[in-house]
Amino acid sequence: MKLARPRPVPPRKGRPAALGASP
Repeated sequence: MKLARPRPVPPRKGRPAALGASP
């Protein structure tokens, strides 16, 4: 198995990563 895969970006301020730039 490859462990060199890019780490997922954790949600900030309890907001899902799907909202990203959404305030």
